[in-house]
Amino acid sequence: MQADLLPDQIIVGVGCGTGTLFLMPKDAQPKAIVKGLDADPQILRLAQKKHGRV
Repeated sequence: MQADLLPDQIIVGVGCGTGTLFLMPKDAQPKAIVKGLDADPQILRLAQKKHGRV
């Protein structure tokens, strides 16, 4: 991770898929706010289930 993330910084990922790579910033800065967007609602449900959000 090359970004210097700050607590409460908002990170939006467009085309996040199932979120595997997208949640890396959250690992680097647990207090960051991470939101993912994807055009496929089935993929978003899979991402939510995969990451314990459903």
